[in-house]
Amino acid sequence: MGKTIGQRIKKLREEKKLTQEELAKQLGCAQTTVANWENQAGRAPGKKTVNKIAQFFNVSVDYLFGVAQFEGSTIPCYGEFPSKGFVWPEAEKYYLSKDEFSADSFALKILDDDLEPFMMKGDYGIFRKAYPKDRDIVVVRFPEENNFSVIRSWRYYKDMVALLPTNPRVSTQIQLLCVLKKKNNVIKFAQGELIIEGVLEGIKRLGMLSS
Repeated sequence: MGKTIGQRIKKLREEKKLTQEELAKQLGCAQTTVANWENQAGRAPGKKTVNKIAQFFNVSVDYLFGVAQFEGSTIPCYGEFPSKGFVWPEAEKYYLSKDEFSADSFALKILDDDLEPFMMKGDYGIFRKAYPKDRDIVVVRFPEENNFSVIRSWRYYKDMVALLPTNPRVSTQIQLLCVLKKKNNVIKFAQGELIIEGVLEGIKRLGMLSS
């Protein structure tokens, strides 16, 4: 038997190191209400409160109701990051409805405007596992630099790869890499290697997210 919505709320609350009383204060309800959700399988918050809980914990409503248990209905989201640089996460944080995206897709929520006009701040970028074509938007990871990762426009120049910003107003440094060897999604260059984690497949905006 899967977890109830109350058990998921309890798990999220404990991960944030909140008491039932502290969570109740954030949601505008009584501590006993939170206790009933967590301890009584037949008790669950109403629709408005569920949306408030999802927003507070930064998870999807689908996650709270356990939709992620059904194979193929969701894609993992690894969290919220600035496109200019972040440490690649070890595991997914929550799930989004898959909609029309590929089965091997994953999501990242973007916290800056460096990817305009392709993506806006707050958009979810949906990436799929694939080798990029010229001008694709990619997320790449540098394992020898503590898994430092960036989202860039991918450009080919003969035996060179350039990682460019998509927003001309952004002063992000261009990375020009001399390719020594390519194998699957790993590219070796003079200073080390990079791993292509995914190619941008589409976007979801907050108003487009399923609830």
